[in-house]
Amino acid sequence: ELALELFKHTIEVLAKFKIPRIIEFVNELPKTISGKIRRVELRENEEGKKAEAASNEYFYHQFPELSSKKK
Repeated sequence: ELALELFKHTIEVLAKFKIPRIIEFVNELPKTISGKIRRVELRENEEGKKAEAASNEYFYHQFPELSSKKK
């Protein structure tokens, strides 16, 4: 699974405090006409979905095989 591979990679190359706790996959990022990412819209989407569980989110603790790879 891609989320597992991403977590494994971050464990290998990042300091422990920089390893993400959550990886979320989205189809596309909201962009302006000029192609810049609309960060405000991303924040609003994140605040709006806090109450609902997203099926495209993967948490570090969901992968027990990663616990032995910590630095």
